[in-house]
Amino acid sequence: MERKNLWAPWRIKYLKRLAKKSECFICHYRDHPEDDDENFVLWRTKHCMVIFNRFPYNNGHLLIAPMRHTGNIDDTNDEENLELMKLISQV
Repeated sequence: MERKNLWAPWRIKYLKRLAKKSECFICHYRDHPEDDDENFVLWRTKHCMVIFNRFPYNNGHLLIAPMRHTGNIDDTNDEENLELMKLISQV
């Protein structure tokens, strides 16, 4: 099966802005709770946060991420995994 890439040209401005930053956008959101409305952070728990996708491909597209910076879900600990799963079922 041929792999097709999604193309969303309206995201280019946002992606170029992200490319200029060296900081992970999730870590930035984590460290600036005062900007939750602007960053579409819906809620925070001890180990995770729920964020509306700024440029969703579908209605209600959410990101649920651990607060701790990690690039791989295999690196999350038991507490983070439990919270991630609970948030998935809640949203």
